[in-house]
Amino acid sequence: MKKDKFELFEQIGFPKAKEVIRTMERKAKKGDVEALFILGASYHQGCGVEVDVRKAVTYLEKAAKKDHIASLNLLASIYFEGDGNVQEDNEKFMSCMEKLASLGDSDAQMFLVDALHKVIEEGVLSDEDEDQAEETKIYLLHEMAKKGDIDAGITYALSKEERLAFAVDIVEDDIENYEIEDDVLEYLQRGALAEIPVASAFLGTIYEKGRVNLPKSNAIAMKCYKLAHLLEPTIFHEYTHFKKKYKERDLNKFEKNDFTDALEKLLSRLEK
Repeated sequence: MKKDKFELFEQIGFPKAKEVIRTMERKAKKGDVEALFILGASYHQGCGVEVDVRKAVTYLEKAAKKDHIASLNLLASIYFEGDGNVQEDNEKFMSCMEKLASLGDSDAQMFLVDALHKVIEEGVLSDEDEDQAEETKIYLLHEMAKKGDIDAGITYALSKEERLAFAVDIVEDDIENYEIEDDVLEYLQRGALAEIPVASAFLGTIYEKGRVNLPKSNAIAMKCYKLAHLLEPTIFHEYTHFKKKYKERDLNKFEKNDFTDALEKLLSRLEK
């Protein structure tokens, strides 16, 4: 919960805070969601009233049922470890986080992504439940990526490619016989241009092999590998191996586009 949510009472002073509480109580009886939140926050913090976390939860839960994000956040923090006269409740905490995630709250979405990743890695789920957990994780990452989260976009793209590689391996086929999804390519390109080496290195493998809807290009692969190497020379060695096979001056011919133009400018800047 952000501190500025409680600045109202700091600004108006304690005596007027009591007047505000009475006004909020009247509004809350009519179902006003902001009034419900203010009362919940007030009883939680002791602003104009005595601290009573259980009473705070009563108001906050009413507001949460109306999809009030701030109320859900405060409820989640209360249930996470318990607070005052309200005990820790992991089930209610997770319920708040799931609701927040469904409403587009990025912090809640990232929390659930991490939680799902952990339980998948632990290997305690059935095959069906693990598949569902992976699908949910990918969905949440995509939602975050659509709002401009570059890291989420890269993780989404890598997760989609990992699932594709697994499926391709099962049928014993070559991955270049399959399409790369447009958004997967876009998020990896964004990541590379944001100087995230794992995105650039992975793009190199994609351009090196090509896909049904993406022509193979050793020239672009070389540039992607080179970018990853410049950003993290001790980790990404594909460029070193790749240039032993091909001379960079022989790989100048490729179809230019906005991504390759931006990539060349970035390489030029980093090499200075």
